[in-house]
Amino acid sequence: MLQILERYPFSNLISLRSLWYGLSLFTVGTNSFGGGGTYLPDFGAPKYWIIDSITLVTCLSWSYLAKGPIRALSALAGLIVGYIVSIPFGLVDFSQIMARGVVAFPQHFQLVCISLNLVLSFQ
Repeated sequence: MLQILERYPFSNLISLRSLWYGLSLFTVGTNSFGGGGTYLPDFGAPKYWIIDSITLVTCLSWSYLAKGPIRALSALAGLIVGYIVSIPFGLVDFSQIMARGVVAFPQHFQLVCISLNLVLSFQ
């Protein structure tokens, strides 16, 4: 053990710093798991616990069961599954998408007249 400490003197410091960052983000995780913030009237409602538990199990099982480079996509898999599970609970609002249309053509840019004084002022 002493040889490892002599060979990598900063490894314990880095481990402690990583642990400190993880513990400092614990409150963020618990607020998100409970529904987004304690200021909400339904904070900690069972629907949030169900959705977040399914999302967490998805991320962990993807990370454990996947092989190769696709294993790194566990957060994306959890995001997609959590989004799909949130739809029946009424937490996803499609009104803005439906109001503007799913497919839209880009608007043309207006031509802008460039002033010669503006160009000369940057020289």
